Amino acid sequence: MKKTRTSILLVLFYAAISAAAVYVSVCFIWRITPAPYIAHIILLALSLFGLIFSFIRMIAENNKIEMLSSQNEETCSLLNTTLRSTADGILVVDLKGKVTFFNEQFLKIWGVPDYIAKKKDDLLLLNYVKEKLKEPELFLDGTLQMYSKHDGVYFDDLKFKDGRIIERYSIPQYFKDTVIGRVWSFRDITQHKMAEHPEGKGKNNIGDIVKSAGHGVSLRFFGTMAFDLYIGGML
Repeated sequence: MKKTRTSILLVLFYAAISAAAVYVSVCFIWRITPAPYIAHIILLALSLFGLIFSFIRMIAENNKIEMLSSQNEETCSLLNTTLRSTADGILVVDLKGKVTFFNEQFLKIWGVPDYIAKKKDDLLLLNYVKEKLKEPELFLDGTLQMYSKHDGVYFDDLKFKDGRIIERYSIPQYFKDTVIGRVWSFRDITQHKMAEHPEGKGKNNIGDIVKSAGHGVSLRFFGTMAFDLYIGGML
C-alpha cells in the first residue's frame, strides 16, 4: 500500500507540473498568435486529457504489478512450506557458495548445529559433514567436481560411519535460462537397502540406486517439479 500511495503522489506531482507547463505554453502562444480563443481552449483540453489518460494508465500498470507480486509471494510461500515439510533434506546453494535455503530435515540428516547453519557457508558445511562419512575426502572431491559442472544432474548414495545410507540427488537451479545455483536432495534409504540385502551381501553403489526404480522415479519427479518451481526464479 505504501508503494502504491507513493506512486500515485509522484504521478500527481508530475501531472501538475506538466499541466502548469502546458498552461504557460498556451498563454504564451495566445499572446504571440492571433488564433481564436476557442482554439487555445481546445489545445489546453487535449493536453489535459492526455495527462489524465497517462495517469490512469500508470495506476492500472501499478495495480497489475502489485497483483502479480502478491501471486508470486503466495506461490513462493506454498513451495517454501512444501519443501520445509518434505521428508527429504533440501539444500540450495548459489554459484558463489552461499547457502540460500535449507530445511530442518537437512540439518537433522547431517546433524548440522545451528551455529554452522546460520553462517550459510557451503564450504564450511562440506568440511563439517564430510567427517560423518566413511570416505570423507572422496565425498568432498566429488562434490566440488559436481559444482564445477553447473548444468550437471547427479544421483548417488553416501555411506555414513554410523551405518546409514543417504541417497543424494542434485540438479541445477535455473532462473529463466540461466543457472544460478544448485539444489541438493538427501533421503535416508538405509531401511530400503537393508531390505534389498537382508544378509548384507552386495555393496551399495550408484548402479544399485539407479536400478531401484521406485526411489529413482519418485525422486526425479520431485526434483523436476518441486525444485524447478521453487527457485526458478523463484528462492
